[in-house]
Amino acid sequence: MAALTDNLATESRGELKLRDIPVAASTTIYAGSMVMVDSAGYATPAAAEVTNNNVAGVAKEKYDNSSGSAGDVWATVQMGSFRLAGTSLVQGNVGEVVYAEDDQTVDDAQSANEPIAGVLEEFISTSEGWVFIDLASNRAIAT
Repeated sequence: MAALTDNLATESRGELKLRDIPVAASTTIYAGSMVMVDSAGYATPAAAEVTNNNVAGVAKEKYDNSSGSAGDVWATVQMGSFRLAGTSLVQGNVGEVVYAEDDQTVDDAQSANEPIAGVLEEFISTSEGWVFIDLASNRAIAT
């Protein structure tokens, strides 16, 4: 898939935790998108970038900091279980780490610089699954 250009109704289940993260300069984050933290500690849409610190959660709303400086806008991200698009997922991936190809798609294989998205909780199809996303857990997996 490709990065979002509009808000997405991303389904969630169970209890969600919220965390506020300042948004990077010149950045728009769409509601329902996976949000990662860059090396400077700012929220950006999930993407393959050398400076990623993994996925922090899913954006609760749209956050437009396209004309602002870093930290002028803060994003509320939700952590928990989300139904996400996937590529080449299989039942055997349940319980394994998946990676963000972009801000709406996960894959079981990590391509260059893709951030950890979370852990596949439930396989739906090769193109869809339930993923548990939590920033602290993702950071622990990365070490």
